Amino acid sequence: MAFNFNWSPLTADAEFYLRAQEMLTTALNKNPKPPIIVDDILVSELNLGSVPPDLEILEIGDLAEDRFRGIFKMCYSGDAFLTLKTRVQANPMNTYLFSKPSFTSPQPLAASSGLTIPLKITLSDIKLSAFIILVYSRQKGLTLVFRNDPLESIKVSSTFDSIPFVCEYLQKEIEIQLRTLMMEELPAIIHRLSLRLWCPEYAAKEEEERLAEEKLKAGEVATDPLASPPLDAVDSHGNVFDAREISSLSLEDGVEGHSLFSQKNLLRLGVLSDSQRTFSLFTPAIRDAVFRAWAGPGDRGDGFTITPPTLTRTHSAVNNGATTYTFSDHESESTE
Repeated sequence: MAFNFNWSPLTADAEFYLRAQEMLTTALNKNPKPPIIVDDILVSELNLGSVPPDLEILEIGDLAEDRFRGIFKMCYSGDAFLTLKTRVQANPMNTYLFSKPSFTSPQPLAASSGLTIPLKITLSDIKLSAFIILVYSRQKGLTLVFRNDPLESIKVSSTFDSIPFVCEYLQKEIEIQLRTLMMEELPAIIHRLSLRLWCPEYAAKEEEERLAEEKLKAGEVATDPLASPPLDAVDSHGNVFDAREISSLSLEDGVEGHSLFSQKNLLRLGVLSDSQRTFSLFTPAIRDAVFRAWAGPGDRGDGFTITPPTLTRTHSAVNNGATTYTFSDHESESTE
């Protein structure tokens, strides 16, 4: 059996790309992200390319005008690409000292604030090979399931291509995330896209839900934490106000109003202030002193030992107001 695979409608439909980007963005931000990523992952560009996948029919279980079920072998090695944007938090001191000897850096290492860097990732040269189960129904849409892991290889290009270990880390993590995305999230995305395309009732219902959500967001009033007194407000002496006193207070009434803070926040600020007294990385300067990496020979972990000199004073004599001291080295005498 032969059939024509028409790839051009998908590659030319701008509305399809917008819907696909929205669904991919939602799927990528659904699962917990690594701590290094401090912002949402945005799919900024999606292109399916001009080369369609190769399909081999293995089995057809049901075939009718309004339904279809079959098993295929799919191979893809085209020119599709995907571009992602997000922000990552990095510690430049830790990154710089990653390949340096440990004795050149004081421990512990700390930074006053994290460094947020914009990250752009492009996924290209995608190679897929998998067995898929395809079920089509005009009423229920299109369902596609991968029977095995489809991802063979992928090229990851990012802002950090010049840093080898970061590039390797991104390549590894993105491959893991893509395998999860294709096995779990991609079938649901394809199913929802097919319902939008072939089921007008589903498209109308989804549009109503989207409008209701936008209306709800527009009706929400942002709460300013400084405009309203906190629930557990205290005065400058730490005394808790009751509900009547809180309702009559405002942060614009004067100096007393500006001193009202949450008791919990005051405790946190106190702990933070105390911690600054004990975690200082700076030592006072000492005149005529030499600083080194270790306080003593025992601090080194490589087994290196320093033998102290074994000089001892044997006798002293006083001649004409001058004192003469005589020293001997017992270690050198014993070796001779």
